[in-house]
Amino acid sequence: MSALQEFLLKNGYKLLNENDFQSKIKEYFGISEFSIDEDVLFFNHPKGYDIDVKEQFINTYEVELYFIQENKILEKSIKNEDNNRFICYNKIVFNDDNTSITQILHDKKAVEDLVIYFDYERNSMLLNFALNNLDVNNEEIIYLEHLIFYNNKLKEEPIKKGILLKVIEKNEDFFINIIQNLVNFWEKFSIQDFYKYKALAFLFEELLKKHHKEEQSIMDNSGYIILNNSYVKKKIILDHFDKQNYYEYKLLKKYSETYTLLVDEEYETLSDNRKDSLKSTSLFLYDRPDFSSFSRKTQAKDEIEYLNKTSGWDYVKVNGTVGYLLEETRQKAKKEEKEKNSFLADDLPIPKKKKDFLG
Repeated sequence: MSALQEFLLKNGYKLLNENDFQSKIKEYFGISEFSIDEDVLFFNHPKGYDIDVKEQFINTYEVELYFIQENKILEKSIKNEDNNRFICYNKIVFNDDNTSITQILHDKKAVEDLVIYFDYERNSMLLNFALNNLDVNNEEIIYLEHLIFYNNKLKEEPIKKGILLKVIEKNEDFFINIIQNLVNFWEKFSIQDFYKYKALAFLFEELLKKHHKEEQSIMDNSGYIILNNSYVKKKIILDHFDKQNYYEYKLLKKYSETYTLLVDEEYETLSDNRKDSLKSTSLFLYDRPDFSSFSRKTQAKDEIEYLNKTSGWDYVKVNGTVGYLLEETRQKAKKEEKEKNSFLADDLPIPKKKKDFLG
């Protein structure tokens, strides 16, 4: 018996039979194939926690055992924060101990560990506290990965839909950040593509649903703007969704098919002269068609590709960057061109407004 196991047992921890212990490891950490004779199991956690299989506990200390013993940390009992977390984590995960939940309930980091990283959702107080205290400024991939997916991918539903629905209800901007990070850093998420596509489809469906109104223009749904940006950045997402029949998500299918129709149409674009007038000009591109959204400054060194239109804005691609360009910028360039080339003014075609309504 190690010093850590002895410390746990003295503080009310109860060992499980072999089958129950293995069942818990599979449920919370997604590790289904291991031998009880193994020494240590590792799982995806930013602090590098591991599981001692033989002695049945999660080692949550960030220092080695010799350091703990030399500094007599265990003698400080629960007055030491690391000791208290070590006891509570193990008694909650393996013993479903409600007293330990009460002791740790207002420790934000501990609750985050238990609910987000360990997938412990059996206690409603613990779950609600975690949801009310999500770290919405944390965009680390490992955190977002645990926020979206359960460790156990063999669950009937491997996506944390309940948690994600609470996220969009409480903080839509963070919900959108989750989508954008999943798209932008696709390869850095250590989950199989099958699960990532399935999760992304769910996220898009919920965002579209929140802003959907019948007979509205697609550009009036802010969720469509995020969907559109994602398709432009990573076309393979649209191709995969189409092959999977959009995972039976009705709005995702409806908006995606409309997007495809708009892209496939032969859009009337600016004349070559007008494009040239914008080259080497400093442009401000916005994430959404409003000035409150994030903007970036870019030089129009290459051809400006016009992808879509909405009232007062052009959705463009410049130097590989996509964003919304204020239509006045184009109109100003047009005016300057007319002044320079008045003989061409009457020949310049005015792009027609395409219908972009959902049926």
